[in-house]
Amino acid sequence: MAARYDDEHLRRFSAFRDATELAAPGEDDTTGIPASRLIAYARREGAVADFALERHLRTSAAARRIHDRALEMHALAHSDIAMAAAGGTQVSRVVGAHRLELIEEDAGVYLVIYLGAGASVPGAIEVRDTKGDGARLALGAAMGGIIQLRLDLAKPQPKALFDALVRPDSSVFLL
Repeated sequence: MAARYDDEHLRRFSAFRDATELAAPGEDDTTGIPASRLIAYARREGAVADFALERHLRTSAAARRIHDRALEMHALAHSDIAMAAAGGTQVSRVVGAHRLELIEEDAGVYLVIYLGAGASVPGAIEVRDTKGDGARLALGAAMGGIIQLRLDLAKPQPKALFDALVRPDSSVFLL
């Protein structure tokens, strides 16, 4: 137990140190949004969006780099590009030890995450395309090694996540 805590503590400390170095000099030149705010936003609990930061992520490549690097270091697992074939809205993707699928049925679109054996269970998913579009959603509890989430495409956050997830060049972060 102590070794696991120490390993997790060292991983988080290293991630924080790397993100801090990446964030120097501390502000984005165009808007004055501190890098520390971008890092805190990437590490936030829950799925509440900050619309000013979301706008900024879509317009600033430097902000996206800081945010995505902080997300990568904070995530349980991440994938920069699709490893498996994706076409149209058919998505099957490997993210760390987990496999992600989008399944379309008459009842709607479902995001299904097949959890890897012994891997940590994520509580949220964030997907970002190369332009900074995307979203974060909270995940439900796992049942039988599977997390299933119905995406209501009439709502902006699930729709943004879906739109980013069908793009093979999008980054996926399981948090």
